[in-house]
Amino acid sequence: MSSPEPSEPPVPEHPARPNTILVVEDEILIRLALADHLRDAGLTVYEAVNGAEAVDLLTHHGNEIDAIFSDIMMPGPIDGLALLAWAAQHYPAVPVILTSGAPGQSQTISALNNAGLFFLKPYDMDNVAKLLTAKAKARAQDRDGVPST
Repeated sequence: MSSPEPSEPPVPEHPARPNTILVVEDEILIRLALADHLRDAGLTVYEAVNGAEAVDLLTHHGNEIDAIFSDIMMPGPIDGLALLAWAAQHYPAVPVILTSGAPGQSQTISALNNAGLFFLKPYDMDNVAKLLTAKAKARAQDRDGVPST
């Protein structure tokens, strides 16, 4: 008696897509190094030089972005904390992880640090990539209902 042929796994209704991260950093060398590291880790990366550019990218590509990694201290009217507030209002399901070389001791920074959503510079890029990958995969799973790549 022969055993039945193994069946093909079902094809998902929506194919998986790469996870997408928005990196917001005004220091170009840090931004480029982190963006390259995240791409090497298999993530798609949008880059913004300041909070205003990040808001513009989110306005046009917000449904594609699975997580945001932003410096706190940036030039212009929208710093990292203002971006965090804006994203929470407009894209509440998108996790925001902040970083700074001079974090201060605000309640927001303490809360983010306690929640594992803050990195003090200089940070380990592998640890940042691991956290962003995990947050992005969870966000994509919640949004799309299919595993992401």
